[in-house]
Amino acid sequence: MEFEKYLNLSKNNWPDFNIKWNLKLKDSLSSDNFNDTEFVKEFFSRGFLIGLINLNDLINNMHSFHQEKLKENLPVKELEDVKIAKIIYSCVTNKELLPPYITFCLGAFSIKDGWHRLRICSEIKEEKIPILISKDEKETFNKKINNIEWL
Repeated sequence: MEFEKYLNLSKNNWPDFNIKWNLKLKDSLSSDNFNDTEFVKEFFSRGFLIGLINLNDLINNMHSFHQEKLKENLPVKELEDVKIAKIIYSCVTNKELLPPYITFCLGAFSIKDGWHRLRICSEIKEEKIPILISKDEKETFNKKINNIEWL
């Protein structure tokens, strides 16, 4: 498989790439942890929004266990190499990625889906990223983080 050439690469050996985000949510409904049916049930029953957010603001407002994992410079091999390699391959071949799905739980933001995408964004020092949230959490996000640009 094509993505295998990106397995077990240290971050220093990653190719140069930019992340293209699917902000229309059309061609690719499902994501890492959802099949199409689950995705439609989860998002379309509650409604969803996409916001452009500063990555550091998001990380600083996450549960501490998420913060540690995203701030540490863990070797990629300690993560799930196949998912990281597939995401890198998708970026190199200009495929669009679904924004990470973030929710508010127990007083902080939590990654519901998109851990590996966030990890890569953190590693390549992305400043702003899009996130997917449930419509009913918009007010909470606005209270916790300034300067979210809702798309």
